[in-house]
Amino acid sequence: MANEKIANIIIECLKDKQVQDEFRNLLDEQSQKITDELKQCDRCERVKDLNSLRTEKQIFASKLNEVENSNNELKREIQGLEQDILGYKNKGFEQEHLIDNHRQRVQVLEQQVSAQEKCCDEKQETINDLRDKVQKLESAIADYESVTGKIKLVLEKYRSVGDNTKRQLSNVFRCMNSGAIMAAGSQWQNIEGLWNYIQRKVIEGDNLDMAALTDMFIFFFNNYNEMFDTPMYELIIPRIGDRYDSDFHCILGTKTDGTISKVSLVGYINIKTKKVNKALIEV
Repeated sequence: MANEKIANIIIECLKDKQVQDEFRNLLDEQSQKITDELKQCDRCERVKDLNSLRTEKQIFASKLNEVENSNNELKREIQGLEQDILGYKNKGFEQEHLIDNHRQRVQVLEQQVSAQEKCCDEKQETINDLRDKVQKLESAIADYESVTGKIKLVLEKYRSVGDNTKRQLSNVFRCMNSGAIMAAGSQWQNIEGLWNYIQRKVIEGDNLDMAALTDMFIFFFNNYNEMFDTPMYELIIPRIGDRYDSDFHCILGTKTDGTISKVSLVGYINIKTKKVNKALIEV
């Protein structure tokens, strides 16, 4: 009940215009105060936010400065690296140029080596040819010296025979020098004539100069055969103790058969015609 009374009193009071005005003023004052306080709070918050933003701005500006400094440092490092790369590229180009030069030099050297090897092969062939020629020349010289030695020996044998023998052989050997004797001894009719001359001397019992004349005949006979690929004649050389053969031997003296005791003159046979000039023997 008390509460109702109080409420009724308040209602009645509120009906009073003066009270209403006072109450309205009070409300206005309170509202203005609240509004001012709100504004003040908002202003404080804004100031607080602004200071925070400024602080953050400073922080971000500091960080931005650090980032910019780091970025500038990185740029400088990148520039340095780019310079290094450019230097390496230049060195690489130089190395490639040197490599190309070396390759070209190697190619030139390989071509030179190939040419030298070809030249060496050609020279080796020339050397081999020259060696063959030298060997042939050495063989020819040896043969020449051998023949020359034999010619000298034949010439000495011819010079050793008596003057009468030389006169009797003057139709065969017309000169005393080695060239003339070899020229005469290379003709078959002269060789055959020398054998006939020796045969006549043996039959007549003239043994003067017989050894020298026989040696000369054998030398000229062999020398003549060497002039052909296939020998034209073959010597008949009986051996002491062999049985007498009427086809190849002619006995000196009165005996008609037996074994050979002496060979006075070798014989020869024409290989092509089979004509035999019998050896002169004793049994």
